[in-house]
Amino acid sequence: MRHIYLPFFVAALVLSTLCLPAQESRKSKSKKKGNKETIKPYDEVITDKAKSDPGLFLVHRVGDKIFYEISKASLGQPMLWVTQIARTQSGSGYGGTSVGNRVIRWELRNEDVLLRDVKFRIRVTHGSKNAREAVERTSLEPVIATFPVKAWGKDQAAVIDVTDLFMKDLPEFSAKRRLNASGVDAKRSFFDSAKSFPTNIETKVLMTYKLKQDSPGANSGRRRRRRRGRRDPSVTVELHHSMVKLPEKPMTPRRADDRVGFFSVGFEDYGDSEDHAVEEVKY
Repeated sequence: MRHIYLPFFVAALVLSTLCLPAQESRKSKSKKKGNKETIKPYDEVITDKAKSDPGLFLVHRVGDKIFYEISKASLGQPMLWVTQIARTQSGSGYGGTSVGNRVIRWELRNEDVLLRDVKFRIRVTHGSKNAREAVERTSLEPVIATFPVKAWGKDQAAVIDVTDLFMKDLPEFSAKRRLNASGVDAKRSFFDSAKSFPTNIETKVLMTYKLKQDSPGANSGRRRRRRRGRRDPSVTVELHHSMVKLPEKPMTPRRADDRVGFFSVGFEDYGDSEDHAVEEVKY
């Protein structure tokens, strides 16, 4: 019986060959991760095919994608976001129905832009320093969504892809609850338009929602539909998102009065003479 001895360098070569796929896999993963975080040159993101609209933000449409180019001056500014059902199909509510409104703020954090939800539920108008600090510690603005910076524009303006903000149907801006729907049918939902003006951006999207079996939208005109023997499984609506820059000097509020037909906002004032007093104000 003969024994064959491999030279040391041959054995090392065999071992290195066996380890090569694992090493290449790690390098590939590392490279892929690095590509995900890489900020591209402006012209590679906003190509010559982009349709751009200047205004509050510079809005770009590149194919099916929508980009916001947010200047440094616009970051951190409070803005009012209003969503409504602009149009709907017959038997499923009415056009012009309110979905919701909230104050938001865009914030740059390293190489990400955060969309923050600004709350005014608690406040201190006339109170001690301790009361103000306590309210501040419990008034952290929630993060609605995070957008990685895709490129840097002029004067370090952040360019972000906001397509998913409208097409993924975020709970904060969704009509799902209003329609009592179970979800969105992405294959039947489309981006319509985005127009930027000096103090506001108006966006319209065509959304198709899958209705629950017991939803009002599905049961509208119940008697008529029972006679027909069918029930619509979904509803298509046009959502209108309006983002408006708020004035630098806040508008003066006034106490709520039932004789004035307008919406009111309630808040708790911890600096009031009565602890935790609830104030109703008009905007």
